[in-house]
Amino acid sequence: MDGSPLPCSPAHNSHYTISWATNTATRGGEDATFVHERLQKCTALSSHSLRKDAQVCAANCNRSMAAHELVAQHGFRVSSFGVGSQVKLPGPSAQQHNIYSFGTPYATIHADLTRKDPELYLRNGLLPMMARNARIKKAPQRWQDNRAPFDVVVTFEERIMEVVLEDMEGRQAASRSLIPVSYSQLSQHGQAAVESVGAGAGFRPCLVVNLDVKDSTDEAALAAPQALKLCSMIAAFAKGKDGCWEAGVEAVLDTFHKETGRRPIYGVCWF
Repeated sequence: MDGSPLPCSPAHNSHYTISWATNTATRGGEDATFVHERLQKCTALSSHSLRKDAQVCAANCNRSMAAHELVAQHGFRVSSFGVGSQVKLPGPSAQQHNIYSFGTPYATIHADLTRKDPELYLRNGLLPMMARNARIKKAPQRWQDNRAPFDVVVTFEERIMEVVLEDMEGRQAASRSLIPVSYSQLSQHGQAAVESVGAGAGFRPCLVVNLDVKDSTDEAALAAPQALKLCSMIAAFAKGKDGCWEAGVEAVLDTFHKETGRRPIYGVCWF
């Protein structure tokens, strides 16, 4: 990522929603009829025991794994991913890093760091981190290699959210079955925008929410309970609305902001 804004990407401190509509009969004046037909059917899952959530950071080692552990402990079906091209971990200096391929077992990374400098990597927290991660799953996974659908995706940095949304847009454009329909700020169009597309038969809505979190072990530990709170709030709202979170996403995220002081931004897309 070069830091330049992506099409339909969220702006700082503003809520944006990105929705998707099929490529048939959606041009010109036919959009309104089409989206209202889709609104009549909602396929979101109401029970968090049936939902699938994902936690996503850069390397699938720190922020996403701290959240993965806690969210899983509370009964959610959760996966975690990174979006980088490689797993890049701190090394002996700012110019030297430990770099691994996604799919390298955490136990292998732990052994390699132990061989290189056990005192350094115990002191900076990498060895305990890899030991924890190995208890949760085998190896770091890359978001771009995943093909499973999710109900909620939590990212921990805006550029990571942009990568996730860009990746999903690319998949849908490549399939030629979906085209993006973008909307302006939530304060002006948000709830109507989310409601307008709905979940048509065979389509699954996915809420992508970003919480900006510094990539440190301390900040990851502080953010994990907030990621759990966010997933729990969305699940609780959906359960009371026959599984449909779309119409209430604005209220849920506003309440989350008031209670935590952390303002999320989000996008909505469709599998």
